[in-house]
Amino acid sequence: MSQPSLNQTVSPGILDNRLLLDKVRQLVLSGSDSDKARRILANRRAWSSLEPEQVVEWSRLAQICADHATALAVLDRVHTSSPEFRDAWVEHIDLLSILDKSEELASLKALAGQVAPDFVKLFPVIDTGRNTSNHSDSEQGIDAPFALFKREQELIELYARLFNGREECFARQWADKADKKSGYVPVRHPMTEKDIREHLRGVKTHGIYLLHEDNTVSVGVIDVDLIKSLRGAKLTAAQKNVIRREAEYLFQRIREKGGEKGLTCLPEFSGGKGYHFWYFFSEPVPASQARNLLAGLVTPLAGDLTCFNLEVFPKQDRLAGKGFGNLVKLPLGVHRKSGKPSYFIPKVQGDVWDQLEVLRTIQPISGRACRSCEKNGSHAAVVSLHPRYEEWCTTYPELATLLNKCPPLGQVIALCREGRPLSIKEEKALFGTIGFLTRGKLLIHALLQDQDDYNPHLVDLKLSRLRGSPLGCKRIHSLLESTLDYCHFDDVVSYPHPLLFCKQWLPADMTKAEKIENLQDALTNLQQSLDTVRRFLPKPG
Repeated sequence: MSQPSLNQTVSPGILDNRLLLDKVRQLVLSGSDSDKARRILANRRAWSSLEPEQVVEWSRLAQICADHATALAVLDRVHTSSPEFRDAWVEHIDLLSILDKSEELASLKALAGQVAPDFVKLFPVIDTGRNTSNHSDSEQGIDAPFALFKREQELIELYARLFNGREECFARQWADKADKKSGYVPVRHPMTEKDIREHLRGVKTHGIYLLHEDNTVSVGVIDVDLIKSLRGAKLTAAQKNVIRREAEYLFQRIREKGGEKGLTCLPEFSGGKGYHFWYFFSEPVPASQARNLLAGLVTPLAGDLTCFNLEVFPKQDRLAGKGFGNLVKLPLGVHRKSGKPSYFIPKVQGDVWDQLEVLRTIQPISGRACRSCEKNGSHAAVVSLHPRYEEWCTTYPELATLLNKCPPLGQVIALCREGRPLSIKEEKALFGTIGFLTRGKLLIHALLQDQDDYNPHLVDLKLSRLRGSPLGCKRIHSLLESTLDYCHFDDVVSYPHPLLFCKQWLPADMTKAEKIENLQDALTNLQQSLDTVRRFLPKPG
C-alpha cells in the first residue's frame, strides 16, 4: 500500500503520526521547500491528533520555519488536552519570552494557575509595560512605509558592512534533530540582500567565513559554549547557580578587560549552547593579530570558569589549501538545531529591526589600537579604564583586588554589581570575608544596595554577628560549590583566605564590635548614608 502524499489532505485517521512527523521533519531541515513546510505545519488537522511529545517537536519545527503563530497554537492545544505535560509549558514560556510577548505570557501564567498550579513557578517575573515607539511622528503618517523601507535598507547595509567575511562565498547551516547532527555547507556566491533578509526572517540560517583571501579579517569572535556535560542535562539547583554566577562574571570581565585595551565588543546569545562576543575592526587586520588580541582576553579568564569553554575565532593565521577557513553563524538568525533565534545582549523589546538598531552605536576598533596592543604585548593596557569602572576601582580598591585575585568570590561580587539576588551561601561567603576588612561595613553596603530587597538595618545586624576569622579558601569553595583550583599565594601561609591579597587587611579586624566606638566607624556610617542618597540622584547626561 502506497504512503499518502503530504500534498494530500492530511487525515489523522489515515496517516500514522510518527510517519507524518518524520516526513515534516525531513522537509523542514532540508530547507528545500519552506513554503510547503509552513503550509503543512499550519494545517490543524495534521497536528490535532499528535501525542503531547510530538506536538512539542511540531512546535519546534514551526519555530525553525519562523511560523510562530502555529508554534504557539499547537502548544495551546497541549495545555487544554494534557495540562500535566511539563515540557509543553517550558517550551511555551521560552518561546513567549524570546518573542517578548509579555501580555501573552501573563495570560499563560493565569491559565497555568487554573489548570496546572504546580507549573506557575516556571514563569519568570513578567513586565507587561509597553515600550513607546522609537520612530518620530513624521514616520507615522503617509510616508511611514517609505520610512520603514529606508530604515530596513540602512540596517541591512550596516549589518553586511560589520559582519564582513569572505567576499565570494558564505555558508548555510543545516540540522538533523533526529540524528542530533548539524553543520554547514558552502554557498558559492557573494551574500545578497535577499540572503540577509532570509536569515533575519529565520527562513534560512547563514554563517560567514572570517578570513579574507589575503589572510586578514574584519571581525573577530570569542565563542563561549557551555561544557558538554551541562548541555541537555537536567541540572541541579546548585549547577544552575554556578552557571548563573559564572555567566555574570564572564560578561563583566570580558567587557572590562577588553576596555583596558580599547577592545569593545557586541555580545550575542548564539541561539544554541552559549554566547558570541563580536569584535569589529575599522580596517581589515592580519588574522594573527586579531587572534592574539582576543587570546589576550581569553587566556586570563579561562582558568576562572568551570561551566564554559572559551575559544577565539579565527583559529588560524592563514588559509591553507582550497578551504575557506573558520566560519561563525551570523547573529539574529534561528539556530537550526535548537530552533531558537539568537539575540544581542542586553536584549531589546521589539522585532529584529529594533534589535539591529544597536549596530548604529558600534565603534569599530581602530587599527592604531590593534597595533599598539601588538607592540606592547597582548596583555598590555593601551587606554584608560572605562570611567565608571575606574571610579569603582578607585572608590573600592579592596573589591577590585578580590575581583581580580579570587575568582569564586569575584563571581559573587560580579552578581552584586549587577544588582542580582544572592543565594544564602553566596551571601554567607560575602559577609564571611569582606565583612572582616577595616571598611567591611561600607563595602558590604556598597555591594548590596542595588538589590531589590536591600535592608540596611538587616545588613548591619548580620555584620554585627561576625566573630572569629574570615572564611578560608577551602570553606569558600565548599559554600559556592566551586571546582576551581585554589588561589596561589606568594608566601607560605598556614591559613589561606582571600583577604591576604588585600593590603588593607589587618588581623586586628577579626574582633568585631556591635556599636560605634571610634571616629572611623562614624565616618563609615556617614559614607554609607551618602552612598544611599547618591543612588536616588539623577545620573549625569
